[in-house]
Amino acid sequence: MQPAIEIKRCALNALPVEAASETWNPVSHLSVLQTLESSIKTSGIKITNETLLVSKAGNRLFAILELNIKVGQTESLVVGIRNSHDKSFSMGLYCGTRTRVSKCFSFAIEVVSRRRHTPNADSRYAEEIDSAVKRLKSLADDEADQIRALKKRVFSVCEPEALIVHAAEASVIPWRYVPKVLAQWRSASPKRHRGSTQYDMYQAFIQVLTERFRRSPIEVAAEFVTLHSFFTSQ
Repeated sequence: MQPAIEIKRCALNALPVEAASETWNPVSHLSVLQTLESSIKTSGIKITNETLLVSKAGNRLFAILELNIKVGQTESLVVGIRNSHDKSFSMGLYCGTRTRVSKCFSFAIEVVSRRRHTPNADSRYAEEIDSAVKRLKSLADDEADQIRALKKRVFSVCEPEALIVHAAEASVIPWRYVPKVLAQWRSASPKRHRGSTQYDMYQAFIQVLTERFRRSPIEVAAEFVTLHSFFTSQ
């Protein structure tokens, strides 16, 4: 499968959109993005950066908007929105963070999902996006609490390796990722591992998933949500 490519906002209008039918009314990537952007600005939140990734000859979009909302001491809030013109994915909206040190994105929750581009879907997804945007600051507070909790959970000697295996057994990651996560974890200095926390391990998983994120952002965004749920439920 061809990897996703990053494009500029001005290129979105040139992307193809399927003709509407009685049961299918695809909405342009630009329209979906502008709907989200309008809701964010109306809520008084500033967008500090955007990353637009398209795949499948422009039929699929995953857009990431970075916001001026801090999440704890080390992260800032981001939202990601997916859209497709080829019926492969429903429109969906994710909420997550970007770590200021590693610059990696991760997503914690899918706040709008399963909205197909049916003829009457336009107004409904606009309402759902607006409702989700109004919850962003509350979601940021919740995520900050969860990050603080992960930072307080200190590992015992053998626990990190056991947690990686448990993640594979629970289908949070495929087994082929286990050596990669182990390598990422062990590449840190011994000093860091003394008193290391579940948050440190969470970041190791994120680093590994990030390798695939820019190639397959829609699929990996869902994997990030599963990963977040796994760690916060430990």
